[in-house]
Amino acid sequence: MHPAYEEIWKNKDSKKFISNHINYALPIIEKNNIKRILDLGCGPCKGASFLLQEKGFDVYAFDASKTAIKKCSEKIDESKLKIGNMYETLPYENDFFDCVICFSAINHGTKKEITKCLAEISRILKKNGLFFVSHTPKKYLLKEKENIFINLVDKEKWFYSEKENTFVPVSGREKGVIHCFLEEKELESELEKFFELQKINNKKVIETDSRHYFAFGKNKK
Repeated sequence: MHPAYEEIWKNKDSKKFISNHINYALPIIEKNNIKRILDLGCGPCKGASFLLQEKGFDVYAFDASKTAIKKCSEKIDESKLKIGNMYETLPYENDFFDCVICFSAINHGTKKEITKCLAEISRILKKNGLFFVSHTPKKYLLKEKENIFINLVDKEKWFYSEKENTFVPVSGREKGVIHCFLEEKELESELEKFFELQKINNKKVIETDSRHYFAFGKNKK
């Protein structure tokens, strides 16, 4: 866990980092026979996890940040909270969840790590279980010079590693945190290794805003 995220979740403005993608997922979740849900990379749980629990779902939450998980424990039973690295073996049995959500979190690793994480999500999901994900596209970074890009949202500089195909901000709240940005077809290709993607407005991957792709699929296994 990069120390930057402990500082982010301790900060009073941490709500800026909470995803609103649950608003896209919830209507679909409610139409299916979903009971047990994992919020992977949950942050402080003040978005998706708390809302799902209020709706009566059996919610589990997983994050690398101790600070975030402590905040989750305000409303979610501690026995259903886990601290760990999502790019390693997840601490759950095979076929354990009906649904996994992962919003604005899975891109904080290399492409190889993302593939491993997707395989783990498939393992812990039941057959035809639902997986919802949001991911940041590369296009909001503008190349300034070799290996240096500018974030068009906050104007901060990011260093690009061609070897790992990753970007790392050199300043700001996420300084030093690895990001891997997949474009629409790359994301679609990675997801389809494990999930049967479901179309939204006739597209398998939609753009919800300038900084996020959103997709969901059914577990293939």
